[in-house]
Amino acid sequence: AQAANGEGEAALRSFQKAAGEAVDPGLKADAWNNVGNVLLTNEDAAGAVEAYKQSLRLDPTDADTRYNLALAQTLLQQQQQQEQQQQHRQII
Repeated sequence: AQAANGEGEAALRSFQKAAGEAVDPGLKADAWNNVGNVLLTNEDAAGAVEAYKQSLRLDPTDADTRYNLALAQTLLQQQQQQEQQQQHRQII
């Protein structure tokens, strides 16, 4: 709910805290997935990729997290391509 209400930083801190404190691997994996979701919403694709990977280390069978990881990786590639194009334009 915090993430949906535009309170991304508070939501991120809450999910990071949950990921750190959770004992159950499933809950910890869910928390890391949520961290990735908030980071992706904030256009931090690189951070989201790492969070999704952490989630999948705990629960490699989670199809939603696998989808989210693929999406974040695609967005990260697009961001990197845009940065390269901008750098190329600056050189010319």
